[in-house]
Amino acid sequence: MLCNRQQLLQLKSTIMTMETLEQPANGSLWTWSFTDARPTKPFARPLVRLKVTDLRRSVAFYEQMFDQCRATVLGEQHATFDVADPPLNLILIQQDGAIGYEGHMGIQFKEMDQVNAIRERFIRAGIEIYVEETEVACCYSVQNKVWVRDPDENSWEFFMVVERNVSEGCGDVCACKGCGDFE
Repeated sequence: MLCNRQQLLQLKSTIMTMETLEQPANGSLWTWSFTDARPTKPFARPLVRLKVTDLRRSVAFYEQMFDQCRATVLGEQHATFDVADPPLNLILIQQDGAIGYEGHMGIQFKEMDQVNAIRERFIRAGIEIYVEETEVACCYSVQNKVWVRDPDENSWEFFMVVERNVSEGCGDVCACKGCGDFE
C-alpha cells in the first residue's frame, strides 16, 4: 500500500500493528508491511470523583501525588486528571464544606519495589505518609501499604498483596478501619 507520511501515521496510530516502515529512494511515498490488523487495546480507566473545598490546593496535591501529571481540564469549580500510570480518570469538584470521602481509594501494585518507589517519591515531594503498614491483615489478605491523605482528608492507600485468602477480614491495626470502612 502506498500513501503519504501523514496518512501513514494516522493509520499506524489507529488500526495497524507496524512491522516495517520504509521510505523509498525517491522520498515521496512511504511503504509499510504488517502481519495483522488487530484493533487497538480497549480503553479502560476507572473514574474517581471527589468533592474538595479548595480546588487549587487539591490540584497542586494531586499533581504531586501522580508524579507531575497535570490537570487536563481546569475550570473555576472543577478539574480533571487523565492519569496514565495507573490509568485513572480523577475529577475534582469544588464544593463549600466538602469533607473527605467516607471510605478510601487504593492503588494496588504487583511488587513491593513499586510501593517503595512511590513511598520515596511521596517523601521527596513533601507528601505526608500518615501510616505505613507491613504484613497487615486487610480485606482477607495480607498486605504491605503506605497511606496518604489529600487536603480534604480523602485517604489513599498504595499497596501490594503479600498473601491472599486469609481468614481474617481486617485486623485490629489495619488503617482502613479509620477511614470509615468498618465502623
